[in-house]
Amino acid sequence: TKKTEADLHGVQKAKEETKRQYEEKLARFQDALDEDKKKREKEREQQEKDKKEMQNLLLKKESEIERQKHRAEEFSKTLKEMEKYKAAEAKLRNEVALLERNLAQQRQTEKDVEALKARLEADRKQLEQ
Repeated sequence: TKKTEADLHGVQKAKEETKRQYEEKLARFQDALDEDKKKREKEREQQEKDKKEMQNLLLKKESEIERQKHRAEEFSKTLKEMEKYKAAEAKLRNEVALLERNLAQQRQTEKDVEALKARLEADRKQLEQ
C-alpha cells in the first residue's frame, strides 16, 4: 500500500507537472495571441490613419484642381474680352484713319475752292480793267 501510495503520489505529481506545463504553454500562446491582436490593432489603426491622410490629401488636390480650373476659365474669359477690345480698338483706329483721310480730302477741297475763288476774283478784276 505504501508502494501504491507512492505510485499514486508519483502519478498525481506527474499529472500536476503536465497540467502546469500545459497551463504555461497555454499562457504563452495566450500572450502571443494577445500580442498579435495588439499588433494587428496597431496596424489597423495606422491603416485608418493613413487612409484618412490620403483622403485629406486627395480632397486638397481636388480642391486645388478646381481652383486652377476656375482660374483657367477666368483667364480664358479675360483673354476673350481682350480680343474683343483689341478688335473694337482696331475697328476704331480704322474709322479714325478714314475720318482723317476724309478731313484731309475736305481740307484739300477747301484749299482748291479758295484757290479757284482767288483765280476767279483775279479774272474778274482783270476783266473789269
